[in-house]
Amino acid sequence: MTDTTTTAGGRPPANFNSFNPACGVAFPVGTPLRQSTTSGENGVVNLCRASTGLEQCVGLASGSGIASTPTKTNRALVQFAGPLTLTTAEWDVVVTGQTGGLTAGTAYYVSTATAGKLTATKPTTAFTVRVGVASSPTEMLVAIDGPFNSTGS
Repeated sequence: MTDTTTTAGGRPPANFNSFNPACGVAFPVGTPLRQSTTSGENGVVNLCRASTGLEQCVGLASGSGIASTPTKTNRALVQFAGPLTLTTAEWDVVVTGQTGGLTAGTAYYVSTATAGKLTATKPTTAFTVRVGVASSPTEMLVAIDGPFNSTGS
């Protein structure tokens, strides 16, 4: 039997700025995600890393994800635009590695070094994928931009 529910974590997508794809791997809230490029995994998201121009970030997890199994399709909420509010601990430990949450007014990018992480330092090598700008220590205005190579083209 195939899971055809339209909810993730017991709730429907929050608004028109989010969607709920199947999870290819487990991930915490706030994780940058990409559409799977593996054959047969249409509609599945995995961790994003800005290492090649092929890994376009489709959004940030607005709920944690549990990896799907052959018998169960698990879904998570993914936000691709608009404000995303998480606790400072969720931004720190899981996503940015900073302390005290996000830095207001700072742009955040998909990490080129570690899949599923964000960085406040604009990458100078590989590809640059900006995911949004922090409006406070707990809120990011998500606006996916990129991927661009290090020269901005």
